[in-house]
Amino acid sequence: MLLPLTAGLVLVALLMTPRADMRAGLAAKIMVVEGALMGSFLALDAGVLSSFVVLSLLPLWFDARHRGSRPLQVIMKSLVVATGLALAVAMIGLAFEASAAG
Repeated sequence: MLLPLTAGLVLVALLMTPRADMRAGLAAKIMVVEGALMGSFLALDAGVLSSFVVLSLLPLWFDARHRGSRPLQVIMKSLVVATGLALAVAMIGLAFEASAAG
């Protein structure tokens, strides 16, 4: 149910974006985020899920670097690092739980 809904929302977002604002870079960023979200919905492994979640944040991080806003760069870098660390801790916890279960 989430895959068609997400695909439909992205299609609507692409169609509703004003032509003056739509550039190849913006469309590419939207499609990268869409692909990462689809990948996270389809992931059957915690490591793959973590990779797709962090990948979905990277276009926002690159956009923050491109704009040159220092506070936005710090926030996005902190968000990417915190998300990566939280997912790594969760994967380590899952590994310990699986090894304890036998």
